[in-house]
Formats: sequence, structure tokens, C-alpha cells
Amino acid sequence: MGFVSDQLYNGKMFQTLTVLDTFSWEKLAIYVDKSIKGEQVYEELEEIKAARGLQNRINVDNRPEFISLALDAWVYFNEVKIDYSRPGTPTDNSHIESFNGSFRVECLNMN
Repeated sequence: MGFVSDQLYNGKMFQTLTVLDTFSWEKLAIYVDKSIKGEQVYEELEEIKAARGLQNRINVDNRPEFISLALDAWVYFNEVKIDYSRPGTPTDNSHIESFNGSFRVECLNMN
């Protein structure tokens, strides 16, 4: 999972939560809002769980949205291991970093 931030034509910021299956490279979710908190991450994971089932491991960076009580509760109750990348090492989460770079070029920078 990862985040991409950008701004609209009027200068207002928005965030995009991207969730990717790192084995198949399948995009599982792209959630967009002006601000995304841990509760929204929790809700997106619940939707993915209902549609696709659970994975046993999730890779994320150390953003505040991923270090939240809501996500901690979801991980605990669903018995999923969460792997946090080391600060300043995007190679720990290279699949999502690559996807987010392509997403920015192909979708966000075009508009």
C-alpha cells in the first residue's frame, strides 16, 4: 500500500491510497479523497477482504495513516502481518513505489 499526493487545478490538495498485489501486480484499490486517515485505510482493506479474501502480509511505509490504531486493530483481528519499510528506503516497498510512479505519470500528470 502507498500514497500519492497531488493538487487540483485550483491548488487544493488530494491524496490517493493505492493498494497493489505485489505477486500479480494487480491493482486492488485506488481510493481518492482530500485527506485520508487510518479509518479510511481500514475501510478499504475491509472492502478488499470482502471481494478478494485476505493476504497474510501487507507491505507499507511509515506514513501516519499506516501507523494508526484503526490499522493496528484490523491487522490484529485479521491475523495479517504488516511489514513497515525502513525510513528513507523506498526499495523496501519497491512494487508500490514503481506503481505509484507510473500512476502519477499516466494519470495525474496528464491533467
